[in-house]
Amino acid sequence: MSDLTPDELARLRLRAKHGGTLTPEEQRAYDDYVTEQLSAVSSPPSGAVPPKKGFKWESERVAEWRLKARHDGLDENERLLYQDYQQTLALAGASVEAENKAYSPKAEKSIVFRGAISLALLALIGLFSISGCKLSELSLLVPYTSYQLGYALTGEMPNTNEALTPIAVEALDSWLCDIRTYANGIQSEEANTPFDDITSSFHHLLVKDSVRDYLLSENVFGGFADAIQNDAAFRDAVYRNSEVYQAAKKRAEEQANGGKQTIVDPNDGRQTIEDLGNG
Repeated sequence: MSDLTPDELARLRLRAKHGGTLTPEEQRAYDDYVTEQLSAVSSPPSGAVPPKKGFKWESERVAEWRLKARHDGLDENERLLYQDYQQTLALAGASVEAENKAYSPKAEKSIVFRGAISLALLALIGLFSISGCKLSELSLLVPYTSYQLGYALTGEMPNTNEALTPIAVEALDSWLCDIRTYANGIQSEEANTPFDDITSSFHHLLVKDSVRDYLLSENVFGGFADAIQNDAAFRDAVYRNSEVYQAAKKRAEEQANGGKQTIVDPNDGRQTIEDLGNG
């Protein structure tokens, strides 16, 4: 118990409140007294249940302060101690409220959403790293990842025509160029983005033999590109799903027919020529 009188404690409290400086001995004595006063707040009896939300179990001393405060009967020292008690309760309540907000359902949903985005990003980086594809080859990511995994499991490269066909279609539809120009372009260092540099580093670290690099090598896709250029039937098969190629082929056929379009008569199934200008 502190040896300071209530009047001395009140004066120390006022000095501290108004920017006064307490000596270390005075500060310790005053802290000890405040701790003794506030520690008198007791715990609820065993098995007791608070009657309503927000109910506080209080000592007789705190209850006395509360009663006096209602009738302006507190002396200066009691008033300051009672203010400390109220501030302590307010801080504790604010802490609980902040904790409840931090773990609210809305916050939990936000945490789950951010976690899902992070996992999706990691999965995407993993796919690019496995396949060796660049960011500009997003449409080829899934097939080339499957080719790489298949090679890792079986040791066999995929069918060249099957694997290079989507590259040829991508080159024509998205870049309006042939497969050789496209392959040289996407493999150039100038085509790299920072994302490509990161995933390429992981790719060469994790993958010993790259299916993509093999397929885009000159000796592999060179024959494929030559076949597209020289074999009309092969070219039609490769570009059967290419919108650009099919539109160009249709225009060429119309020009060959003198501006007329070949259609099928639904009545007898015979082919007829209808002048497009006549509708």
